[in-house]
Amino acid sequence: MYALRWLRNRFSSCRLIVLLGLISLVSCACPNRVSAQEQAVQEQTDLEKMQTAQGRSLATAEVLRYVTQGDLPKAIEILEQLRSVYPDNLEIKLNYFRRIKSYATQLVTSGKKAEGYELHKQAAQLAREIEKQFADMENISEESLANFRTNNSYLFYNEGCAFAVEGEHEKCIASLREAVQRGFNNMNFMLNDMDLLEISERPDFQEMLGEELVNYKARLRESILESIGNFQQTNFDVSFPNLSGELQKLSDQGDKLKVVTFWSPSNGPSQKNLAVLNRLKQKFAVDDLTVLSVACVSDDESQATFDNLNAYLTERDLDIECLVAGPHVRRQLKQSRGFPTTVIVDEKGKLRATFPGILPYHVVASFAEILLEGIPVPVEEEKVGEENGEPTTVSDASDGR
Repeated sequence: MYALRWLRNRFSSCRLIVLLGLISLVSCACPNRVSAQEQAVQEQTDLEKMQTAQGRSLATAEVLRYVTQGDLPKAIEILEQLRSVYPDNLEIKLNYFRRIKSYATQLVTSGKKAEGYELHKQAAQLAREIEKQFADMENISEESLANFRTNNSYLFYNEGCAFAVEGEHEKCIASLREAVQRGFNNMNFMLNDMDLLEISERPDFQEMLGEELVNYKARLRESILESIGNFQQTNFDVSFPNLSGELQKLSDQGDKLKVVTFWSPSNGPSQKNLAVLNRLKQKFAVDDLTVLSVACVSDDESQATFDNLNAYLTERDLDIECLVAGPHVRRQLKQSRGFPTTVIVDEKGKLRATFPGILPYHVVASFAEILLEGIPVPVEEEKVGEENGEPTTVSDASDGR
């Protein structure tokens, strides 16, 4: 009997514990449901308030307050609500358009390129809508419409870049064509933009640019010829170890024109230059041009360093021969002025051009094409590292920082 009573009491206690647990769960869930319901009701109430002149005015003031505070996402959120209430209101649409543009630029500048480009696409579509609305308004002059088109032409350019990054090349060309039609005319920027690297030599891309491209190439050629003529040539047959640890001179690559980028694995722009080198290798025949990269590392050349560099290039699908410059060589490389720096060395080991910073693809490709034509080398040449009339060794030729 005692055992039976104990079991009954034990069972009752368990039921009580379970019941209390269920009550607790329900009490926790209810506030969340109520909160969600209240939020939906509040949003509906806010939209209803915006339908009045006073509510719209208050919402517009809130937008300005958030913009002043630098909280563009919150300002955009309120403007989206206003647009849902007043879809055809031009003033609200223009306000929304300006905030979207600003936030898109802010995102790209802060390194959130994908998010920024999505907003640029949205802003470009808004520009189309506003432009069409302007065209239907009698009080908007043709001059004002033309200014709007020109001032926002870069949005269509950015839209094209966004499509290019996504691999939507036909859409990219269409957007770029719109940008040009609206007044975007920075040919140098367009031809050397890393986002457009993969399409910059497509026939439809070049056809789109038309006469502007022909004129640009003519001006570029004239500038390059002048630069080549004024450039002070030096011996640059430098030696570096390759990723197998074997010491190589640039001349070991054969009697060919060489494009060499000095880069650092920790440097963002260096990665872009390696992509340009990859593109150059695809463009030129192997017999005409050699592309090389010289990784400037902070530690001594070692097998671990070589393995890390090889993994770095493999992960990025870069088919570029890599040489290595350790600290003792970096201190001596006087031609380097930071990373990345790219040089062109001719088949005789003479330095013919230097490009600091991110490598402009079409500029360096044009340099290579002109040098491959066989520009004569002046008779007087200066030895690399020559100081006080006494030549030093080639490996003492630079002082990279």
